[in-house]
Amino acid sequence: MLRQQQEIPVQRSGAFWIAIITIALSIGFIVYSRWPAHRPKGDFACYTDDDGQTWFVGRAFQVVPFDHNGKQTVRAMVYAYDGGAKKFVPYLMRYNQKGQKSLGDAVANAESKNLSLWTLVRAFDADSIQEIKVPGPDHQWVPRSSAVGKAILAGQTPDGSPADMYFP
Repeated sequence: MLRQQQEIPVQRSGAFWIAIITIALSIGFIVYSRWPAHRPKGDFACYTDDDGQTWFVGRAFQVVPFDHNGKQTVRAMVYAYDGGAKKFVPYLMRYNQKGQKSLGDAVANAESKNLSLWTLVRAFDADSIQEIKVPGPDHQWVPRSSAVGKAILAGQTPDGSPADMYFP
């Protein structure tokens, strides 16, 4: 005689469903953050030719300082705060003579291989080749690695809230 099978209902606890939801959200976050459209490639950067009063977006493969409309142009390090609604330039950056020479040669090589500027710059010790300053004519260029340079890098937003680097 054949025996009939009975279905036994499986009861899942609340902890089981919380674990499933957590795993699904984690996978979703990982996929979203790795999606190319959500990561800056580093192909563009912000520049200023008026000591930080205004800034414009240009190709990142430019070794600063360079000439733009007859003016010396440097990187404007733009940060966003208040949920990205507000942007400001806490400091400017340029490369010293050693950095200009080294990066000039490397940029030509990187462009031919279609590398991003960020990949290129990571190969260099930024502290030894960069100079920074607060925007405005009353401020001097200092080595990034100096005590004054480190104080500039630790600066805050105008209202003291957290900020993130802006990638155009």
